[in-house]
Amino acid sequence: MYNWKARIGFICPSVIETPALEFYQIVPKGFSFAGVSLNIDHVQLDEVKKANAQIDRAVKDLVDAKVDMIVLGGAPIQYMMGDYPYDQELVKRIEDLSGLPATTDMTAVLTAMKALKMKKVVIASPNADNLHVRMRKYVEDAGIKVLALKGLQLTRNSEIASLPDYASYRTAREVLQEAPEADGIYMPCARWPVCLNIDALERDTQKPVVASVQAWIWVSMRRLGFADKIEGYGRLFNL
Repeated sequence: MYNWKARIGFICPSVIETPALEFYQIVPKGFSFAGVSLNIDHVQLDEVKKANAQIDRAVKDLVDAKVDMIVLGGAPIQYMMGDYPYDQELVKRIEDLSGLPATTDMTAVLTAMKALKMKKVVIASPNADNLHVRMRKYVEDAGIKVLALKGLQLTRNSEIASLPDYASYRTAREVLQEAPEADGIYMPCARWPVCLNIDALERDTQKPVVASVQAWIWVSMRRLGFADKIEGYGRLFNL
């Protein structure tokens, strides 16, 4: 039995690949990943609306799988469908439906940034600029100033997942050059490879890093009462 500690249920906007890989790279033994997909291909409003309508179905599937915690991935599902704190409305919706603890991508990220005392951040993103207006507003409405933002202008999840490992590292270093006074780096989107670069980025920049998968794993473990100190994936796991 792989999940003698906990089974984490993840609602993925698209194909379940990178989040599962990074999950098993980070978590200690005893945790397992159960994922369902909302089948988004292009990150655009009409597909996000369809995905939002499927959340209840996905929650029921995860309840049937007997998970211990539910995570709603896909930050665009949150910041494109409502103003801050819409993510917290989604958390309540999932918890009411499932009877389980829950978090969302944005809830976890914002919780992590505040725990690391990040008040002025830069954002390194694989997404296109049409998403960044909403993303920036959402983060700033939560009380965190965005000093600079750099995106790779990709709209298809399959393209994002095919980025080379170094893309997230280089993008983060480039955007930090625009605002070196930032006190943290935020790297949204669970589809591009990020977690393998967190440790190197923190050492090379002396800034804390928050990324999607890293943040929701940390929140999930803490919500379930596990305080494991995990090395190699950021300062967050030592809080």
